[in-house]
Amino acid sequence: MKLNLNFLEEWSLFKTIFISLAILGICIFGFYFVIVNNYLIHLETLKDENRLAQARLSKERELFSKRNALKANLEILKRFESLAKTQLPENRDIPMILSSIENLSREIGIKVYSFIPQKEVLKDSYVEIPVEITFDGTYEQIQIFVDEISRFTRILNVNDLELKDPVGYALHGKVSLKGKMLLSAFRQLTEEERLAKEEQSKEQGQKTKQNIKKEGGLISRDF
Repeated sequence: MKLNLNFLEEWSLFKTIFISLAILGICIFGFYFVIVNNYLIHLETLKDENRLAQARLSKERELFSKRNALKANLEILKRFESLAKTQLPENRDIPMILSSIENLSREIGIKVYSFIPQKEVLKDSYVEIPVEITFDGTYEQIQIFVDEISRFTRILNVNDLELKDPVGYALHGKVSLKGKMLLSAFRQLTEEERLAKEEQSKEQGQKTKQNIKKEGGLISRDF
């Protein structure tokens, strides 16, 4: 009796194919795990780094924008400070102002008789420096004179303008007037004046509180 051993050959072939496929699957899995998975991990790392880089870039842009805005604000502040120092300087500088006004009067044709400085007036945040000016000139000259003074870089106010004693000139058909005005310049408070002003404000505040307490005591006694 002969045994049919063909199934063994078929089984051996099947086993060989199965093992080959298993080995191939292991190789593919190993390739994926070692190569592809590492590549994906590296890709995620690159994405994270890119997100961090974008965040840093966005923050740097924001800081750069704020820095530029701050720089622009500082430039504006410097300009305002420079303008404030020109219009409201720290020193009196009255001789230069009066010299400029005298030159202006000559150009216009006004005759200035006197500059009489008055007592300085201490305000809350500045000092007023009044100067009385006497002059004569035609109405048109005086109008131009006052208008030009208002255009000075430094702040100057013209107050108490008085015009009197008109004298006519038949030849030119103009009337000359005698005039007097109070010109006020301004300056910043000195450190000593500022401290004295603060001390004065404190003393006034304390006196006000004491008066309120006294008035409150009188009212309570009445009741």
